[in-house]
Amino acid sequence: MESEEDDTRDFSLSYSQTTNPGPSSPASSHSNHNDADQSYESSESEFSNRLLSRPLQMHSYTTRVALSALIDHQIIVVEYGSQAQYRYGYEEVLILVEWAVPDDQLQRASQVLIEAEFPRVDHGERQERLGCWGLQSLPHDLDGSTRGRIHLLPLSLTGLTLEETVEVPSTFAPKLYLRTPKPPRYFLSLLKSLLKLRIGDRSRNRVIKDLKCFISHYILFAPPADTPGEVLDEIMAKETDEEYAIRSDGSIRDVLA
Repeated sequence: MESEEDDTRDFSLSYSQTTNPGPSSPASSHSNHNDADQSYESSESEFSNRLLSRPLQMHSYTTRVALSALIDHQIIVVEYGSQAQYRYGYEEVLILVEWAVPDDQLQRASQVLIEAEFPRVDHGERQERLGCWGLQSLPHDLDGSTRGRIHLLPLSLTGLTLEETVEVPSTFAPKLYLRTPKPPRYFLSLLKSLLKLRIGDRSRNRVIKDLKCFISHYILFAPPADTPGEVLDEIMAKETDEEYAIRSDGSIRDVLA
């Protein structure tokens, strides 16, 4: 298990570092990292440096404990929500942890978290805000606060299959490996989710937010939301409209591939 000190370290993982993560920790012993290296190399066109070279996402150390417990019990974990958005460039502290797991592992994953002292909690007053989409998750307490939550989602709810994901270091602990959706598949899963939800369902709000974040940061290369105005002006001045059009066109082709 990593020390709590790792929370404050600024990791900037280059693509070459992620393909050679070093000795396997007990938490990552579920997978053969030689195979993982090959999967990174074969997926380089889909996962460029900008998806694999991000500083650590701010998080509670208990998030690492929870993920490690799931990995140790051979639970397949797919990051979703805030973690996926952070990987695409949206800056957000990891408070609501959303992990999708294969449907046949959902109850077992929930039991693993309970045994690791992450108890099940009620949706409570959040129920109205979650809508039907969120109510299909299994919520667990993350850190004893009223805000921190782990939501386990059945993978089928996201509209993704495991073949549409790839193994990567997590956004908050580079020695812990999980799976993340390939960008085109993630975009499509959001669109499918939006189409399934009835107008007026509060779940649409979070899906629309995720779509906006994905389009802004992955397709349009928007800088972090808290970027000062003068820095934005400098960024815009360094690139011509033609250069920007060429760059964004490449992302659009990637998403539609």
